Amino acid sequence: MNKTVRQHDVEVDAQGLACPMPLLKAKLALNSMPIGSVLKVLATDAGSQRDFRSFARLAGHSLLDETVEQAVFTYWLRKDCCLRFLQARRPLTKLARRSALRQRGQQL
Repeated sequence: MNKTVRQHDVEVDAQGLACPMPLLKAKLALNSMPIGSVLKVLATDAGSQRDFRSFARLAGHSLLDETVEQAVFTYWLRKDCCLRFLQARRPLTKLARRSALRQRGQQL
């Protein structure tokens, strides 16, 4: 048995829940976490693979790893600052840029 061990700050057990609940539970957890934190999600819904890959890409978070073992899908997501996501979508206003940098603890 090859078990992947990764450090994580918060764990969400969404086993037994059907789409879209694993993703919604993960999103709620990420919303309450500071930038740079790692979320571990356990799910049994096979569609969650596609969902988590798309969500990470579209929301600007990093999907660090994913494993499947005995029909349990495990995902590790790092909450990233939305600055690069927002810049790719539209130019930031000065106020939005200042707010995003402040969230990351950086100075202007």
